[in-house]
Amino acid sequence: MTCVTRSGNQAWVGGIVDRVVTDNPAFETLQGLEMWWRSIDNGEEATSPPDVTTGVGFGFPGSTITAESWCRDQPVALVAREVENGNIQVR
Repeated sequence: MTCVTRSGNQAWVGGIVDRVVTDNPAFETLQGLEMWWRSIDNGEEATSPPDVTTGVGFGFPGSTITAESWCRDQPVALVAREVENGNIQVR
């Protein structure tokens, strides 16, 4: 993991893909790329909205985002989706 930053109930995580386990050789090209995502912990009460997370972003050639800049800049523009199973905890 390259970085983790936090602001309130949100976390930004970035790192480098060091291993890809797949039967699809096309995904093997992800190894060595930087990656990042953002998650939001909306609490654990029965009335709390679901936690949310973005998809994973990848630093393909030409990308202006790096894992480090993702954590530093803490962007919120990416679309987040509800977490269907599990419980994100930002501490």
